[in-house]
Amino acid sequence: MGGIIIPQLSLYIEDDTLKTIETQAKIVKLSVSKFVSAILKEHLNNTWPPDFQNIFGSIKDDSFLQPASIAFSMDAEREAL
Repeated sequence: MGGIIIPQLSLYIEDDTLKTIETQAKIVKLSVSKFVSAILKEHLNNTWPPDFQNIFGSIKDDSFLQPASIAFSMDAEREAL
């Protein structure tokens, strides 16, 4: 009878926030616990890696230059509205 043990977490949340969570969980037909767990997983897994912002400018390669601007005269003609 060895089941998986899932840790529990207690939070202090304002009444308005709790009501919103309960409403949203009901809409997607999940328990409050499963709803909050899914939101936390999504948030924690959809973040950029640490120091991601330091990548900009770190590659020294002439092929990574901004292309020259194209002259407006080369733009396609457009239908007048």
